[in-house]
Amino acid sequence: MLHVIVTMNIKPGRLDDFLALARQLAPLVHAEQGCIRYDYTLDTASPLSIQGEIDDHRVTLIEQWESPAALAAHLQAPHMKQYGPAMGALRTGEVSARVTRPIDGV
Repeated sequence: MLHVIVTMNIKPGRLDDFLALARQLAPLVHAEQGCIRYDYTLDTASPLSIQGEIDDHRVTLIEQWESPAALAAHLQAPHMKQYGPAMGALRTGEVSARVTRPIDGV
């Protein structure tokens, strides 16, 4: 299994447009073979003392895939090629991604 954490900053005033596209895309991704989780999230206040500054324009996408092959297929899916450019145009260009795997026995 793989975990993918993507953090992106959305242009000011464009968050609603971005989320409208995300709401259309997410069900298509959830239906993909090998998709376990595909959730868009927003920063929120919490009691964690180590939490960084909340950014109202930051969206974090949390994904889980059964395998590297499933993730690779996802990246080539027609709906990703359809929605990707439109969603990318709403971002500031600041995007980071981390791919992790579970640790056995923990």
